[in-house]
Amino acid sequence: GTNADVPTVNDTWWKKVIDALGLDLLVNNSWSGRAVSSIRDSQSGHTTDAGYKQANIDVLGSDGTPEIIIIKLGINDFNQGALLGDYDGSTTLPSDPTKFTDAYAMMLDRIMTTYPLAKVYCCTLMQCERTGGAGFPEVNSNGDSLIDWNEAIRKLAEAFGCEVLNHASCGITYYNLSEYTGDYDSGTGQGLHPNADGMSLIANQTIHEMDNTIRIRY
Repeated sequence: GTNADVPTVNDTWWKKVIDALGLDLLVNNSWSGRAVSSIRDSQSGHTTDAGYKQANIDVLGSDGTPEIIIIKLGINDFNQGALLGDYDGSTTLPSDPTKFTDAYAMMLDRIMTTYPLAKVYCCTLMQCERTGGAGFPEVNSNGDSLIDWNEAIRKLAEAFGCEVLNHASCGITYYNLSEYTGDYDSGTGQGLHPNADGMSLIANQTIHEMDNTIRIRY
């Protein structure tokens, strides 16, 4: 449709980050509806594979070996009611892709194995409202909040030696979704996809957090 009121690629958060930090894009392997876990693999009409699968990780190197990989995944798992799981990286690598923490760990293991010299960033999840009228804080069908999910992402990022980009603190909150999401519905209170202003908030947070680590690396 209107791409959530994001008119051009230059208005996306990731293009703003690339331009601000002087980076070069190799591959953007993001797809609408993609989950980390296998929660959506069997859903009718859903055609994108889960993020933990090796085929999706191999795509990241299809135009050269990446030096930086940014992972912004998990909100579809949350909204679709995937099981959170409790894997935190302190025991043997799990193998159950139906659980978010297991699948996220499998994904990180495969990314780090395939691109051992890449600097990997894991993004926390922003506040949103997908169920409509649930109230603050939003919880999914399993009763988990985004706080629970973001804590899991932080623990796994630390366990695998990855950086964390705290998109949860970019400025998009449960209370201003009408201003910063392009698909906000005033009737239901639902809003998920950032508009151009929302993209700018995400970009500013990302640039601020990446700038020092990029300088250290280069």
